[in-house]
Amino acid sequence: MLGLSDAGLRRLAPIYERVHGPMARDQRRGRVWTAEAVDQLRRARTAVRAGRAASVQAALVAERTGDLPGSGEGEAPPPNTLAELVAEIRGLRMAVESQNRMLEEQAERLRAIEAAESEPRGSLTSPEENIEGHRAGEAPAEPETGVERQERRPWWRRWFGG
Repeated sequence: MLGLSDAGLRRLAPIYERVHGPMARDQRRGRVWTAEAVDQLRRARTAVRAGRAASVQAALVAERTGDLPGSGEGEAPPPNTLAELVAEIRGLRMAVESQNRMLEEQAERLRAIEAAESEPRGSLTSPEENIEGHRAGEAPAEPETGVERQERRPWWRRWFGG
């Protein structure tokens, strides 16, 4: 009806009944919503959204007593006019385009980093030496510590035997 679900109408019904009295009921004890009641709730919700009332109940009371500004036929246009919506859409589009440009720039930077990492790096050692400074094909010299070197074994052998 008002752009509300059934649960929303059930929530507003007691508020409406506090102001205007009990509503008529059908055979299954459901409320019968008159066109006038729906229109009053619509105007009350509009007043709350526009900031002219603090709550739906206050808007219904103010409308009943005639204290609600803009509750007559000369009601002000809704706050979201077509020009405001177009301006908001343009602003959102500009923001999305700006974010897309930033993402494209970051993607280019990432591609450049990945390309630099995949290129072979220059060596500071001679081609015959490996990274540790040993000649190719030579075994590294054992450091002389006076301690006999133990055989290396996988870490899991400590717990699983072997």
